[in-house]
Amino acid sequence: MHLHLSGNAIEDGIEALTAAVRSDSGPAGLHLEMIEFKHESAYLSLLASLTHTDHLTHLSLAGTGPSPGPCTPALLETLTTFLSANTSITALDLSGFSGKLDDGQLPVGFGAALAGLATNTTLTHLRIRNQNLHPAAGARMSLLPLSAVLFRHLVFCPIYLLLVHILAHPQENQEN
Repeated sequence: MHLHLSGNAIEDGIEALTAAVRSDSGPAGLHLEMIEFKHESAYLSLLASLTHTDHLTHLSLAGTGPSPGPCTPALLETLTTFLSANTSITALDLSGFSGKLDDGQLPVGFGAALAGLATNTTLTHLRIRNQNLHPAAGARMSLLPLSAVLFRHLVFCPIYLLLVHILAHPQENQEN
C-alpha cells in the first residue's frame, strides 16, 4: 500500500505524522510531493522520523522542502544523516519542481548532503531532477564508491553526471 499526501498542509499536525512514520507498521510507500514547509523545524522533524522508519521502502519528496532560503547547517546535517542512516528505503525521489505558477526545490547547496549516500547500503533507486545542486556536490569524493546497483539508477542533473564522470576518469580530462 502507498499513501499519497501530496499537496496537503501536513505541517499542521506534523507530530502525529512523524509518530506514525516512526511506528512499526504503515504503508510501504509514502508520497509527500509539492509541500512547502513554512517552518524548517517541521521539515527537519519529518526527515528525522524518516531516518528511523523501518517499514517504508518507497519515498517521494518531489517538490517538497522548507520555504525558500539558504541551506542551513541543520538542514545539511539532517539530510546527510537521513541519506546515510536509513535502512529501509530502496527508492527515493528528491526531485524539485519548477513550473510557471509554482516551484518546489531544496535550497542551493543541499547537494553537499549527498555525501551521506556513501554509507547507504539499502537505496537502489535515487531520482534528483530539477534541483539546485551546487556543482561542488560532484567534487565530493565520498560519492564515488557508490554501489554499482545504485549508480545505475541515479538520475541527476546533467552537470552532476559530468562532474562524476570527470572525477571517475581523470586521465581522460587532463590537458596534454
